Amino acid sequence: MDIVKLQPGDRAPRDSDCARIERKADGKFYLNASALVRCGDSNEAESVAVVGSDPYATYDDAEAAALAWAASHGVEQLYVEPPEA
Repeated sequence: MDIVKLQPGDRAPRDSDCARIERKADGKFYLNASALVRCGDSNEAESVAVVGSDPYATYDDAEAAALAWAASHGVEQLYVEPPEA
């Protein structure tokens, strides 16, 4: 999988597979991600997403979860959006 780590404040291109990691007031990190998954040789794709994940204690834990989620859905290129500073 090709991983594109963006700078804080940068956004993934529209229609790309992406994972946004947010830091909330409680200091924990939360994951929101979306991807289009193609099945077999079909041109049809299904949208899959994670919205408001369980909390992660560290950014690295949240990013690892995002990468594992993307890999499990066959994502070829994932944009990772870190929290804004």
